[in-house]
Order: sequence, then structure tokens, then C-alpha cells
Amino acid sequence: MTVSLYMDHHVPKASTTALRLRGIDTLTAYDDGADQLYDASLLERAHELRRVLFTQDDDILGETAK
Repeated sequence: MTVSLYMDHHVPKASTTALRLRGIDTLTAYDDGADQLYDASLLERAHELRRVLFTQDDDILGETAK
């Protein structure tokens, strides 16, 4: 099973680059033109794209409970 990641705009570019070098399918919010979206919208967008949201935001768990 492969996992496709959707990288939040707060994740350092070096992390995304390292994952890509290892063959991990990653799409950043910047690549998708969604870098201005709030957490709830980013989570929704990742779901629409059938990707796992990769974020470092401490408050994301509150969004998943809604």
C-alpha cells in the first residue's frame, strides 16, 4: 500500500524534498495553490485529493474532531 501525502505550508521544504528523494508521493499546499487556506480547508482539500495531510500544527486535532 502506498501513501500519498499532502504537505501543509508550514512543513519545511527540506522535509518534503527528503521524502520525495525517497520516492514518497508528496504534493505541497504551495504546489496545489492552497498555501493560503486555513487548517480546516487544508484538511478538506487533502481529503478531496485522497491524500494524508502532513502537518506540524499543534491545533490540527481540534479540526479533526469537528
